Amino acid sequence: MKALRQICVQDCVAAVLRDYDLKFYGSSASNRKQLVETSAAFVEPVSSNPSTSSNSTTTSLVHGVLYTLSEEDFVKVGRTEGVPFAYRWQPCLVYPYLGDGESAGLHAIETTDPVEAYTLVPPSSQQEPSRQQVAPSASYLGLIQEGAELWKFDRAYRDQLAAVEVASNLLVSEGVSGFSLKLAELSAGIDRTYKIRVPNSYVPSRR
Repeated sequence: MKALRQICVQDCVAAVLRDYDLKFYGSSASNRKQLVETSAAFVEPVSSNPSTSSNSTTTSLVHGVLYTLSEEDFVKVGRTEGVPFAYRWQPCLVYPYLGDGESAGLHAIETTDPVEAYTLVPPSSQQEPSRQQVAPSASYLGLIQEGAELWKFDRAYRDQLAAVEVASNLLVSEGVSGFSLKLAELSAGIDRTYKIRVPNSYVPSRR
């Protein structure tokens, strides 16, 4: 967030988004012949996928990080992510939690109140059955898994990430996402752990 976009994060905490799935989408052309990085991560409401139940199971929860930003930086994130062409903002409710690597996120859903937030979803033009799910590069998926480990997301969700198939037909075999981020971090003189919360620093709103 800070290294790639020069965003000043005011606060951040692990959070879980209920009744959404994590998907990797790309174009049909990229599905046939991938070169470097041809798919991107999206979260999608399970209600838009008739084959998926709306029950809150490990397959309908997406764990991530809830950022508190200034209005100016919020606009900057949208611009750098390609809103409204590549993504669009979707209001949502998330459950913040302090990760323990086991089931703290699920426990937060059961015992705490959600907070209002925004997440990025596919633009309306891509909410079509014809869009293609394309396997991510090992490097791209690895960044998501690294974040899941650093923030100590629930074990079930990390297992779900470990089961994601990665692309095998890239020009750069592992992809370049991880390398690009490391270069940005070196240039900015920071690393991804600078905002990780210490234990007991977050107190959720109990029901």
